[in-house]
Amino acid sequence: MKPTTTRPESRAGHRSALWKLLALLFTFALVAAACGGDDDDEGSGETESEATAEEGAESASEESTEEDSEAPAEGGAELAADLPAVLEGAALPGGTYGGTVRISHGFSPTSLDPHTGSSGGDHHVLYTMYDRLTHFEFDTLNPTPGLATDWEFVDDTTLVFNLREGVTFHDGSPFNAEVVKFNIERGQNHPVTTVANNLASIDSVEVIDDLTVQLNLNRPDTGLIGILSDRAGMMVSMEAALAAEEERLDTTPVGTGAFQLVSYAPGDNLVLERNPDYWQEGLPYLDGIEWVFIEDEEAAINGVLAGELDMMSFLGDTSKVAPLEGDDRIEFLTGPAQGMDGCYMNKLDSPFADVNVRRAWAQSIDKEGLNEVLHFGFAEPAYLIVPPEHWAYDASLVPHNQYDIEGAKQLLADAGFADGVDIKMVMWLNPHEERKAEVIQASVADAGFRVDASILEGSAANAGFFENGEFDVYCSGWSGRPDPSQTTTALLGSESFYNYADVGVEGLDELVAAGTASADQTERAAAYSEAFRVGLVENLAWVPLWHHTNVEPQAPTVKGHQLNLYGKIQMQFVWLEG
Repeated sequence: MKPTTTRPESRAGHRSALWKLLALLFTFALVAAACGGDDDDEGSGETESEATAEEGAESASEESTEEDSEAPAEGGAELAADLPAVLEGAALPGGTYGGTVRISHGFSPTSLDPHTGSSGGDHHVLYTMYDRLTHFEFDTLNPTPGLATDWEFVDDTTLVFNLREGVTFHDGSPFNAEVVKFNIERGQNHPVTTVANNLASIDSVEVIDDLTVQLNLNRPDTGLIGILSDRAGMMVSMEAALAAEEERLDTTPVGTGAFQLVSYAPGDNLVLERNPDYWQEGLPYLDGIEWVFIEDEEAAINGVLAGELDMMSFLGDTSKVAPLEGDDRIEFLTGPAQGMDGCYMNKLDSPFADVNVRRAWAQSIDKEGLNEVLHFGFAEPAYLIVPPEHWAYDASLVPHNQYDIEGAKQLLADAGFADGVDIKMVMWLNPHEERKAEVIQASVADAGFRVDASILEGSAANAGFFENGEFDVYCSGWSGRPDPSQTTTALLGSESFYNYADVGVEGLDELVAAGTASADQTERAAAYSEAFRVGLVENLAWVPLWHHTNVEPQAPTVKGHQLNLYGKIQMQFVWLEG
């Protein structure tokens, strides 16, 4: 994926008078407000602790791709073409050694221990310190070698990994099969684990030899390869974890990654230095990274403009892009991402228990107009739970239940609400989310939805909807996962945390499970297509709103930064020019 520095063309196909007026009003409001919140779903509706069963891949081996990597810049560092970081698209040759990058992130990680953290926003920071058992191609999210050089499904429920030789942790302890066994069992059984559901298909782990480990599964799960390219596959030092208080590494991370801990002040900064024994020869380029935790995006952008910061991990308020286009102190890299907005609905004791009401809700939201008002064209109306760039996307299902006020009115009448219906909506406390609540209220009112919106702090909003069932609808974010099985299970599965009260659609769980029964990507895509048809088109178990766009601000001196389809940056292989 080659990131661009230009604003994407607007995807909106029309402008109603309502949205012209709202756009004008909100533009004035944004200019006046100096908004400090972000639109990244990683701080909103989802919590890592409840993400469930996941992804798939075929047996893979570590081989060079057909295309050679880019030639190094004159005088720049050369990298072996078969380095995992090069193959997956994370690192480019030609970098310059030295320097420390200062990068702002909107909030401190919930934990620096990958097995106990609870926010999708932690990944940005964790990637700099931890390698995973498998990695993924930046363009496609297909699994690639990481700490495992290759793998094979011996049969439907037996998965064997061959491990990389000579890798050590930051504390000098070796990476081997015993460590992999420890990490998987730790992820399953730690008292505060947030990845146990991701590893639920593993019955036992066997050490075959020092560099070979076998996973014995309780069901076919080809998605497990992709799962292990995410948080559940991040390897922590066994020695460090066993020595830590309560075996937690929340503030004392020890991985095999490109950078290692110097100091950590939660809420302030995290200072890392180059791992001198990093296993990918020639990497990293930088001497160090300093993460600076800044909630206020206005302040963070001003820091980049002033030369006090080199990068931001993401930009939620895309109204800030246009005024700075052409300013030679800052660049905006943009690219597709898996992050999206959508509406979680109470399908138990709420008007949304009727599929006609859910369909009316979907048809009364003007996704095109709201994209312009809220995202300034930096989003794409969503109808499926994977973006158009993803291999599981089925264009034949798009669009469906699209904007149709008269149709929505009729659907409400069919459900017994000819005079309209009262809806309790919750949104989390953030300026962008408050604006989203207001424009959704305005859009659905035309169909007869009378929305009472409560704006609560994020954890209270999550608990109020997902745990207590106090609201009818929660329109929030989802940061995506490397494999569609994770997202499909989490958003459509009957026993998912995100499906309040476990109200399922008949036959949908079986369709979701079919997505991991085969390692063939074509067969998997067909299975997900059917799950999307039943879960999203016909029954609206979840209502997608917008696919996000990665928008990453950085100084022109930052080079080698590659965006990925996951939408969570890996900046451990950038370098500084000059």
